[in-house]
Amino acid sequence: MSGWLRTSGAPAAAPCAGGAPQTTAEVTVVIPAVLPLLGERSVTRRATMPCPADPYPPLRSAP
Repeated sequence: MSGWLRTSGAPAAAPCAGGAPQTTAEVTVVIPAVLPLLGERSVTRRATMPCPADPYPPLRSAP
């Protein structure tokens, strides 16, 4: 991400635990004022994703 943008931390997402069918991640970005009249603004985005049925891929044996 560009150095002049600030985030409110890392994207927050609840882990896929306890048989949850999905999880939601959220991130907030503060956009600095480019024009004095506009002031700083923040934008929040969320993404909901299904939890995998098997959290880890099957192990492959070495040849």
